[in-house]
Amino acid sequence: MLDVPVYNTQGEQIDTLKVDEGLFGGTVNADLLKQAVVTYHANRRQGTAANKSRGLVAGTTAKAFRQKGTGRARRGDLRTPLLRGGGVTFRKDPRSFRKRFPKKMRRRALESALLAKMLSGDLLVVDGLAMDEPKTQRLAEILRNLRINRSCLLALARRDRNIHLSSRNIPDLTVRIAEELNAFDVATRQKMLVTLEAMEALTSPEAAAPDAETDAVGVEPQESPRTEPAPAPQPAEALEAEAEEAPEPEAVAAEPEEAPQPESAPEAEAPGPEAGDEGAGPDDQAKPQEGGS
Repeated sequence: MLDVPVYNTQGEQIDTLKVDEGLFGGTVNADLLKQAVVTYHANRRQGTAANKSRGLVAGTTAKAFRQKGTGRARRGDLRTPLLRGGGVTFRKDPRSFRKRFPKKMRRRALESALLAKMLSGDLLVVDGLAMDEPKTQRLAEILRNLRINRSCLLALARRDRNIHLSSRNIPDLTVRIAEELNAFDVATRQKMLVTLEAMEALTSPEAAAPDAETDAVGVEPQESPRTEPAPAPQPAEALEAEAEEAPEPEAVAAEPEEAPQPESAPEAEAPGPEAGDEGAGPDDQAKPQEGGS
C-alpha cells in the first residue's frame, strides 16, 4: 500500500490516503511509458513540410553555355541543386507520422505514469479546492502554499469553469478532468495536483459506473416474464423409434349407412271409357272380332 498525503488549500497535511499499487499495475512499465510519449509526440506532427526537387522547379533544360571553349567549368541546366534558385537535393513530401497505440496500451501507460508519480512523491491530493468566481491570484496562492513552482497538472473530478478561467494565465499549469487524463500529460509534468474527488474516481473507477442491475438514472428495471425454453429438436432416428413403439389404434368397423329409399311415384289412373263406348263393357273389349268368310 502507498501513502498519498492529502492537503488543504493552506498547504497543511490533513490526512493520508492508502492506495493499492495493484490498481495501477503494481510496477512501472518504463518501456511502455516511453512508447506512449513518443507516440503522442509523433501524432502531434502535422507532416506538411514540402519543397521541390530539380525536376519540379520551373525553368529551361538548356545548357547555360557550351561545354568547351569558355574556360569555365562545365555546367548543365540552371535547375541543379548547386545553383541558387535550383531544386533541393533530398526534398520533403507531405506525409503522416501517426503511430497506432491501442486502447489497452494507453490505459496501461496511464497507470504506469500515475504509479511513477506516487512512488516519487510528486502526486499531491488537495481537499476543498473550489472557487466562487474566476480569480487567478487565488489559484496562484494555493499553488504557492503547496510549494508547486514548476510545471503542474491539475486533475479535477468534473469540469469547473471558474478554475479553468483562473488557470489560463498561469504558466506551466494544465487543467484536465479525470476522464481525460493521458500518459503524456502525466509524464511530462513535474508535479501533479489531484482533487480528493478525482483521486477517489481514479482509485475506484467501478464506483463511478452505474450499477449493473440499474439503469443510468438509478431506476431498477422491471423483470421480464420468464418463458420456458422450447424443447430441443429430436433426431430423425429417435422419432422413427418412437413411431414403431407406439401401439396401433384398433380398427372400428364402420356401420353401413342406409341408402335412402326413393319415393314411390303415384300410380297412373286408367283411362275411362269414351262417350261412344258407353254401352261396351270390359268383356266386349277383350273379345276379338270375328271375320266373315
